[in-house]
Amino acid sequence: HGGPGVGVFKNAQPLTPPVDRGLRGSLVDVNYGLLFTNHHNVQAVIKNASGLRLYGSAGLEIINVLEGRLGLYLSRLKPWDLAAGRALAEGLGLVVKAIDEKGLDVLSSNLVLVATKQVADDVFALVN
Repeated sequence: HGGPGVGVFKNAQPLTPPVDRGLRGSLVDVNYGLLFTNHHNVQAVIKNASGLRLYGSAGLEIINVLEGRLGLYLSRLKPWDLAAGRALAEGLGLVVKAIDEKGLDVLSSNLVLVATKQVADDVFALVN
């Protein structure tokens, strides 16, 4: 629980922001459909990462970024997939941003990146 300005907690213990290893030093999770179609050049993101993981649950994937097991989660998300995770991620200083031209909109689906700052910078250099 938590969010911007109050901190982020797991079992009443404060979480610290994850170590930012950059894309080459991070495991990533990219939605399978995006990977399969190479939407926004995501295959280049995978090739430049330390490895790929696919969990199939937005909640678990965002938690893995919050706790530092992943440096990136990238998927098309509905508002209910993103709302709580966004508050927690931003509370830890992580980047939560749309990578498509629409921009982040909490009322519709978005192609959303949740990542550490350096990983986000590395990914945006590859996808745009």
